[in-house]
Amino acid sequence: MGGVDPHDPDPGATRHDFIGLFFAAWALPWFIGFLMIRAAIMGWLRRTGWVLLGLTGAMSTVSTATYLVGST
Repeated sequence: MGGVDPHDPDPGATRHDFIGLFFAAWALPWFIGFLMIRAAIMGWLRRTGWVLLGLTGAMSTVSTATYLVGST
């Protein structure tokens, strides 16, 4: 039967390594694409960023208020 030797100095890739690799492989291209799309939108409509920021703020406010009401 195979197994992991606790005295082995290099047990190989761990779950933490795979999760980190998956996150980097998913999050980094997504973020780069987000920045590219945002730059394109800002080129066409300069105020779009502020509108999106305002909507995000409103959504955060409503979510926080809902959480606070629900947690009391």
